[in-house]
Amino acid sequence: YSVQTGNNVLLYFTVSECALQLRRIGDKWNLQQRILNLISKLFCPGT
Repeated sequence: YSVQTGNNVLLYFTVSECALQLRRIGDKWNLQQRILNLISKLFCPGT
């Protein structure tokens, strides 16, 4: 039983760590998109 619990805890940590990494990547991507949008607005005011 303790081994099973240990595996579940390990799995939970792995999944949450993966989710954290994905969120960091998503935030970084989102920031890049915002910067690109800002630059395009500055250089192409017509759009």
